[in-house]
Amino acid sequence: MAAIVLVHGGWHGGWCWHLVSDRLKEGGHTVYAPTLTGLGERAHLLTPDIGLETHIADITGLIEHEDLNDVVLVGHSYGGFVISCAADRLPQRIQSLVYIDAFVPEAGTCTSDYADKVRLDELNAMADRHGDGWRVPPPDASFWVSDPELIEWVNARTTDHPKRCFSERINLQGRLNDIASRTYVQAEQHTNPQFLEFYTRFSKDPSWRTFQLPTQHDVMLTMPDETAEIIAGALG
Repeated sequence: MAAIVLVHGGWHGGWCWHLVSDRLKEGGHTVYAPTLTGLGERAHLLTPDIGLETHIADITGLIEHEDLNDVVLVGHSYGGFVISCAADRLPQRIQSLVYIDAFVPEAGTCTSDYADKVRLDELNAMADRHGDGWRVPPPDASFWVSDPELIEWVNARTTDHPKRCFSERINLQGRLNDIASRTYVQAEQHTNPQFLEFYTRFSKDPSWRTFQLPTQHDVMLTMPDETAEIIAGALG
């Protein structure tokens, strides 16, 4: 059956999609918003062994065990790595990919390859000081949103992220190219130049749908109506 699978980014959980998920379900769509292993309400499972491969298995396992087909696979931020690898392994089940202010990785890369050096040094220092060297405490939510009430709400829900996820390199087999429908959404008020670079590149490619939204990084929380509409538009 056709379905939408929403994959969150670093330090987040399935909770960040609730506004978008509600809107998509109201439109009659089947929606899954899983929490990746070791994060959110699954933080009690956090171990040093959890890496990107664990999270890829979370998503491929969901798709296979729920017997999903014609999937619109959506990834936010770090989730772009997860959906790219999951789609490369199950292209026959994926109808469309939607990247929400997310990484669109190339084979052999890891998240750290796309990070600003200063930012990467900060994350490594946080892991060393407060995460026993293997887990990265969440940044303050003001990095993702600007509304004070929303900052407080997000801060109460973010959890440590396994550091291994950011250094584990991906192995793409080229099957990702079998998926013709792709969408990129860039948050104009986010400071990561890498996401703007992705948007600029893909906006020149007629095979991509591209959008810019005047908001911060957690687009699904700040502009849920527009986000849901873009995702729904990838079905069909």
